[in-house]
Amino acid sequence: MKWRRAGKRDLSQLLAFLLPNEWRAVPYTSRLRRLGKGAFPTPLEASVLICRESAEIRATMMLTSAGLLLPAFSGSEDACRDLPPGPFPGWGDLSFRLYSMMGPGAETAWLAGRLPLPPAVTVDYHLMVHDRESFSGALRDTVRSPAGLTVRTACARDFGALLPLQIRYELEEVVINRQRYSEQTSRQHLKQALRHQLVLMAEQDGRVVAKAGTNARGFTADQIGGVFTVENARNAGIAFRVMEELLRRIFAQKQTACLFVKKNNLAALSLYRKLGFRIAEGYRISYFKA
Repeated sequence: MKWRRAGKRDLSQLLAFLLPNEWRAVPYTSRLRRLGKGAFPTPLEASVLICRESAEIRATMMLTSAGLLLPAFSGSEDACRDLPPGPFPGWGDLSFRLYSMMGPGAETAWLAGRLPLPPAVTVDYHLMVHDRESFSGALRDTVRSPAGLTVRTACARDFGALLPLQIRYELEEVVINRQRYSEQTSRQHLKQALRHQLVLMAEQDGRVVAKAGTNARGFTADQIGGVFTVENARNAGIAFRVMEELLRRIFAQKQTACLFVKKNNLAALSLYRKLGFRIAEGYRISYFKA
């Protein structure tokens, strides 16, 4: 087995490798999707490597122009053990500088010891999964709907109302070093989400109190992120209703929804379990020194 750069002729086999368990790699597969069809990112957007055994793909990874490394292996317990040993041989074939890596725990742990530089910070999560059949059959009357709450799709003109929530969400859940935080980054993230993702917002008594949306949209699965409720409106069932509506929208088109959540975020874990999510495996994000 050896790693090599993927070409257009590999696309159909690469999708056949990724899609049966797409929930493990939606940030990757979403970058192979153009207008609902499969397509490689351009060389200016990302580099893609595959590892084959005979004629079969055993593993793949993508490094985006933003420096995000996305590994995706077969998902079996032996997937990492059977890959080529020693230092990762394909690093020279990747075109961009590495800033972060995210993916299932087994893949990221295997790669961490084979990259040319060690991670500076690593955060571990639970990867949680939900499917259309379980959602449609679940009993949804366990949480009372808050009075006066409305949930709707957000659009570009809601940018100003949602920005304070986006900033607080990123400071609370995403930012590792607050001294390096930039509000401009939050602005860019929100603009991109409103343009390319499904974002829902909740309003109560004339103010925005919560939001949730997708952060990666694959072929059969969507990944959820950016779930946030303002501090003085928490524990009132608002997040449940926003997430419930978001899942209804997702499952109208897709088979699976997934998300990752910090292992110590007990409130979020409780919410997602009430909605029907299950913990599938570990997930990890590693950050490298710029």
